Amino acid sequence: MEQEPIITLSNISKSYHKRKILSSVHLSIHPGHVYMLQGSNGSGKSTLIKIAANLVAPTSGIRKVAAHKTIRIGYAPDHLPKLKLSSSEYLRYMGRIAGIDKHVLADKILELHRLFQLDPGSSAYLLHYSKGMLQKVNLMQASLQKPDLLLLDEPLSGLDAESQAHLLEALQKIHMQGTAVVAAVHDSLLIEALGGTMLQLKEGVLSVESNVPSQAAAAPSHSQVEIKGRAEPDMLAQILMRYPQARRQLAESNDLLGSDDFIVHLPYGQSQQLLLALLQAGAVVDVVIPIKEG
Repeated sequence: MEQEPIITLSNISKSYHKRKILSSVHLSIHPGHVYMLQGSNGSGKSTLIKIAANLVAPTSGIRKVAAHKTIRIGYAPDHLPKLKLSSSEYLRYMGRIAGIDKHVLADKILELHRLFQLDPGSSAYLLHYSKGMLQKVNLMQASLQKPDLLLLDEPLSGLDAESQAHLLEALQKIHMQGTAVVAAVHDSLLIEALGGTMLQLKEGVLSVESNVPSQAAAAPSHSQVEIKGRAEPDMLAQILMRYPQARRQLAESNDLLGSDDFIVHLPYGQSQQLLLALLQAGAVVDVVIPIKEG
């Protein structure tokens, strides 16, 4: 039996200066589930995320939280301001606002720095951080108190391949702890990593597009994944040595592939690890497609 939703949005509408952004939106967010929200710029994705976080009031409709339960919500906006604080100083400040015990907070800050591969002792200010490092700190502050629900607004937007890989790995670990995730996304990387229910916002109306399995989910032993992209040949060969079941595929005509292009098939269960390894090494991944062996 499915658990009660932790948050239910019923008949939500939102207007700014007589312009309707959201129209009669219904969404039930269940514990541990993942919801990927897609839509064009200005479609209302950020507004819907903020209403779910209770940061913006709807013009009409009801936001209902599960009865008899305190829901911890982590919210990561689309960018973090560049502040004259180190990452540890910023997290201590945010933790104190949240009322976290200072000893618990100190341990959590160290844990999050390890998870997101940042130095907790660094004195460098956020003012000088790259976008990828800022986004890591952004997600760290959203995870200070183990959230029941993590709300993310374009978490991978504008990041380089290495930063994307680090964040994908960290988000997978957070989700595996039972955290529900609602993320506004443009690309498919987060969808491939976490799977979940695909939602589409168009002209203020929310619809369910499909349910996408995570690559980490169990799959039949004969299932395969095809990964297409571009990588320096020697680097690709070195990575593939760690995946003996991976097979490079040839195009019908060699003219269809440049010297740095690749097509790789490998078992479904290994595809996420290979994808992360490729991104961490600086490869460009264009397509990830579940297939079956012929």
